[in-house]
Amino acid sequence: MDKKTAWDSFQHTGSVKDYLIYSQLRQVDEEEQLREDQNEDGRRGLSYHGEMRG
Repeated sequence: MDKKTAWDSFQHTGSVKDYLIYSQLRQVDEEEQLREDQNEDGRRGLSYHGEMRG
């Protein structure tokens, strides 16, 4: 289930269970986005020019 489907389900039912499912999916998306952002800028190791990062 994706985040939009979970939100639509919660809007339809108004149940706490459906909101918790939506909330968990939202949190997973946010964590994945943070990882992607960190991989682009926050990597340790050698940079393109051979200099140590971070």
